Amino acid sequence: MHTFLAGYVAEARRRGDPNPVPLLATTNYDDALERAFNAEQQSFDVLAYIADGPDRGKFSHISPDGERIVPTDPLRYAGMRTEERPTILKLHGTISEPSWESESFVISEGHYVDYLTTDVWRAIPFQTVRVLGSNHLWFLGHAMRDWNLLVVLRRLGALPARRRAWAVQLNPDRVDEMRWERENVDLIAIDLVSPALSSLRNCGMLWHATNWTSQTGVGVE
Repeated sequence: MHTFLAGYVAEARRRGDPNPVPLLATTNYDDALERAFNAEQQSFDVLAYIADGPDRGKFSHISPDGERIVPTDPLRYAGMRTEERPTILKLHGTISEPSWESESFVISEGHYVDYLTTDVWRAIPFQTVRVLGSNHLWFLGHAMRDWNLLVVLRRLGALPARRRAWAVQLNPDRVDEMRWERENVDLIAIDLVSPALSSLRNCGMLWHATNWTSQTGVGVE
């Protein structure tokens, strides 16, 4: 999935779209998505939640050159470049190898309680929140059972979807179908590694061929 996303961005840029996917939101801790983008030689920013330490409850901005900034005023922070390159939003924090200095992620029960009982969403720079609200959304491999992510997306105003949105999920049950429908999200029941999905990327159709999705925020489980 990570290779697919990075490959799509690289292909779309080659076709003339400077930033086809301005935002990728993930609850994963690992750096697989970052490594996939590096392998495609694509620049990106990382915005990662901080679960411990003096900056707990804030987000750390890591620029393409490795500079790390913790915005003190997310509403006015202007350091994101969503119009130029993708931002990887790591909602539960990140594990950074081989250096573990910036490692911080939501893993314990206490972390989850803190995460959901404080205004975590207010710590996300407004530039990033605006992207969520002004673009179409794709949820890739995300199940509606991940209620903690749904809470955050609702508080950010991304759900219920105000613009057309899609979810790609393998073998959804009736509960999934009903919940996606309630959030105004169209469900596509196929495997993320399906040849059909890969072929869309290869021919440049995944977002490009539908004019109303020229820029898309992507939710990644």
